[in-house]
Amino acid sequence: MRTNAGSLSSPVPLLFQSAGWFIPLLAFIVAILLSGAATLLLCESLSSQCGNDKFQKKIEFVRFSSMLMTKKYQRWIVQFVIYMTFESLIISSIVISAQTMDSLIISLFGKTCGIGIYPTSGFYCVTTQSSIGSPFGSAYVLMTIGYFIALVMVIPLGILELVDNIVVQIVSFVTLILIIISWIITFIIHGLSIDLVPFIGNDQSQVIGTVLYNYAFITTVPTWIHETGRNVPIRKVVWISIFISTIMYVSLGVLGGMAYPMDSKSNILAVIDHSNQRTVISLITTYLFPIAALVTSIPVFTIIVRLNLMNNNNFSKSMMIHAIFLSSFVPWIVILPFQTGVWLNALMNWSSLTFSTISNFILPFYFYYLSYKQNCIKDDKSVCNNSFLQ
Repeated sequence: MRTNAGSLSSPVPLLFQSAGWFIPLLAFIVAILLSGAATLLLCESLSSQCGNDKFQKKIEFVRFSSMLMTKKYQRWIVQFVIYMTFESLIISSIVISAQTMDSLIISLFGKTCGIGIYPTSGFYCVTTQSSIGSPFGSAYVLMTIGYFIALVMVIPLGILELVDNIVVQIVSFVTLILIIISWIITFIIHGLSIDLVPFIGNDQSQVIGTVLYNYAFITTVPTWIHETGRNVPIRKVVWISIFISTIMYVSLGVLGGMAYPMDSKSNILAVIDHSNQRTVISLITTYLFPIAALVTSIPVFTIIVRLNLMNNNNFSKSMMIHAIFLSSFVPWIVILPFQTGVWLNALMNWSSLTFSTISNFILPFYFYYLSYKQNCIKDDKSVCNNSFLQ
C-alpha cells in the first residue's frame, strides 16, 4: 500500500479540474479492477514456481520474466521496459521533491539558488514562489539547493536493504495519512466551488497517464510478497490497500480541485504554498508531503531496481557497487534537465502510456498465461506442479 499511496497524488486535483469528475472516476474504477487482478494473477503465477508455493523463494520481477520467456530478445525487451518503468517513477518523485524543497528554502530563508543553463546561465538565486511547481519557473537548471537536499536525504536510504527501511516507511505512511486528512479539512475551510470540477472537462489528455501512474505498483509485488509473512491473507491485503488508496486519491482530487483554481503546469503542492490564504498547518503539511510520500518512496524503488539487477544475475555480489550506481545514482543524473514543472506532467503521462502500462497492466496477465500454458515453470533443474495463493 505504501508504494501506491501518494507518490504522484499531487497532480490529481488538477486532473479533476481539467477533465471533470466523471471520466477520471471511471478511470479509477477501471484501475482498481486492473491493478487488483494483475496483482493476484502475478501472485498465482509466482506460486506455481517449483518450491515457491508459499513464496519462500526470492524471485524478482525481471528474473521471473526470464524464467518464463525462452527467446533472448524477448527477455531483453521486457527487462528494458521494466527498468524504464522504475526509472520513470523515481524521476517523477525526485522532480516534485526537489521543487518542493526549493519552495521550503524560500519560505525559511527568503531565497533558493541553483546553477542555471538557459535563459540564465551560471549560479543565481530566486526569491519568489511559483504556482507552476518550481520556483525557477520554466528555466533550465542543472542543480538547485532543493535538489541537493533531496539527494542527500534519499541516497543513504537507497543503499540500505528493504527491511532496514521498514520503520521509515511506517512513519512516512502514518504521516501521509495525517497530511491528506489535514488537506481535506483545509480544502473545506477554504471553500469549495462545484464549478471548478465539471461533469466532463475540456481536457482528457492526462486522465489515463495520471490515474494509471498512481497504481503502478504491481512490479514491486514479487519483492513485497517474498518479504511478507506466509500467513498474510494476500487477497484481503491487496484489495483493502487498493480501496484505501483510491479513496485517498478521489477525495484529494475532487475536494482539492474544488478548492483552488490551478494552472495547467501546476500541482496542488505549489498552489497551496502560493495561496494567499495558506495557514501554518497547510504550509507545514505541504513541506512534509515530499518527505513523507516522495523522498521516502524513492529508496524503495531504487532498492527494488537493485534487487532485480542482482537477482537476475546481471551483476554478481562482487559487482554490487555497479548495481547501486545504476539504481541509486543514475536517476539523479538523468533528472537534471527535468526540474521545471512543465516536464513533470509530460513525463508522467507518456511513461504511463508506454513503459508503466506494459509492466504493470499487461505483463502480469501475460505471465499468468505463460505459467498456465506451461503448467509448470522450470527453475534451474527443478520442476513442480504446485500452485498456491492464500
